[in-house]
Amino acid sequence: MPLLPTPGFFQKKSELYKQLGQMLSNGIPPAQAFKTFSTLGHSSKVRNDFLRKVELIENGESFENALFVGSFPAKEKLDKSLINAGEKSGRVVESLDFLDRYYQAVARIYKVVIKRLTYPFLVIHAAATVMAIVAWVLSKFDSVVAIQQFCSIIIPLYLIIAIVLFITFHNKLPIIRNIFEAIFSFIPILNKALKSLHITRFTLALDSMLTAGLHVKESLQLASSTSGSLRLQSRIDKYLSRLEAGESISSVLDYCKFFPQSYTVAIAVAEQSGRIDETLETLYKQYLEDSEDRLKKFGGAFSGAIYFAFVIFMIISIFSIFKAYIGQLDGILGG
Repeated sequence: MPLLPTPGFFQKKSELYKQLGQMLSNGIPPAQAFKTFSTLGHSSKVRNDFLRKVELIENGESFENALFVGSFPAKEKLDKSLINAGEKSGRVVESLDFLDRYYQAVARIYKVVIKRLTYPFLVIHAAATVMAIVAWVLSKFDSVVAIQQFCSIIIPLYLIIAIVLFITFHNKLPIIRNIFEAIFSFIPILNKALKSLHITRFTLALDSMLTAGLHVKESLQLASSTSGSLRLQSRIDKYLSRLEAGESISSVLDYCKFFPQSYTVAIAVAEQSGRIDETLETLYKQYLEDSEDRLKKFGGAFSGAIYFAFVIFMIISIFSIFKAYIGQLDGILGG
């Protein structure tokens, strides 16, 4: 995975899994499928990686090991576990389909976030420009001071965004991730949006792994680590031993105190009726839509707050420039 993944990165992985699943379901052998990908419009490095996959398959290597050779697709824990389970259970195509849907969902949500934050992002740049102009006027038109003022706002902004994205997508620095999650929990709209997003990712991953044939305990562990919430992951790990005592998935989820009661009740009913896959599919769609709606609301509220702050700042800046101009004019007239 790149240091700062983009929606295009996740979309690209989704397309690979989708096309690969279609080829295999149509009876094309893995080696031939990889050979086909090596002729498509990839970089020379990626084309060479696909040729290496072909070579490994022809030498008797497993589909899982061959698939994750090279830089594309990146060997993520979720991807590897699903393909491994699919290969053992004869459901590789289904595993590829779930990975396609998962990365489609990630790319889709990522696009929603970027779209909603574009406007406040531009407003911050406009505010930085105005501050640079104010500094330029107050410093008697010193361009160096203006540039320094602009960079003092924009550079930290980009650094913060880069750090947040890196920590979010690379599961690094768990202490800092816990701090972020605790801080976000105090922001009402964002807290609900992120919680819904965590449940969405957890639900799709759990559905994928149970369908691929993974053991329930391993499925819950991987789904919680994929959710993006360290709080959920730690709570799942804490109560997993209850599965060995004969308790159900819904009971474990209920102990976590992370999921709405309607969610755990739906899982409990599904376990009793033997339709947990259909229920997880329905819950995934429901929470995906809810996540997008809440993120849009947060984006709107955040945009409004930034715009209001910008208007206030503009008024103060205009008075500062006017005051500085009057001061310089008095100095000239007094001289």
